[in-house]
Amino acid sequence: MGLPRFVWQDAYSTGIPEVDMQHRMLFQEVNRLADVLDAGSAISLRDLNGSLAFLRYYAEWHFGREEQLFEERADNPKHPLLCANRRAHAFFIRLATKWYRRYLDLRRQNASSVEIRKFALDLYYELVDWIENHVLQVDRRAAALCKTCPLHGA
Repeated sequence: MGLPRFVWQDAYSTGIPEVDMQHRMLFQEVNRLADVLDAGSAISLRDLNGSLAFLRYYAEWHFGREEQLFEERADNPKHPLLCANRRAHAFFIRLATKWYRRYLDLRRQNASSVEIRKFALDLYYELVDWIENHVLQVDRRAAALCKTCPLHGA
C-alpha cells in the first residue's frame, strides 16, 4: 500500500478558478512526491530538488495572488478569517524556507539515503497536513466571504 494521493474533487473548489487551478498544482506536486517515495528505490536529493524549488516559488506566488483575489472579492477585506489566512501563509513561507535549509544541510552533510527518505517523508506529511487543514478548510471558508464566489451563498 502506498502513500495517499490527492485527487481533485469539486468539493475542494473555492469557487475562484485561478485559486483552484493553483491548488491543483499543489496537489500534483504532493502526488509527485508520493510517487518518488513509493517507487521503492533509494531517494536522492536530486529527486527532491524539484519539490523544494516548487514549494519556494509556490509559497510566494500563490499566496500573494490568493490573498489579492480574496481581498478584492470580500465584503470586508479586514475580516479576521482573511487576516488569519495571511498569517498562515506567512507561517508556511517560513516553513518552506526551513525545509529548503534542511535540504541544503543534507547536501552539505552528504546525507545517507535513509536520512534523505526521512526528510522526504516528513516533507510529504507536512504538505498533506497543509492541504487537509488549510487548503480544504481555511481557504474554502475564506472564499465563502467573497461576494463574487459561488460559495458565498448569494
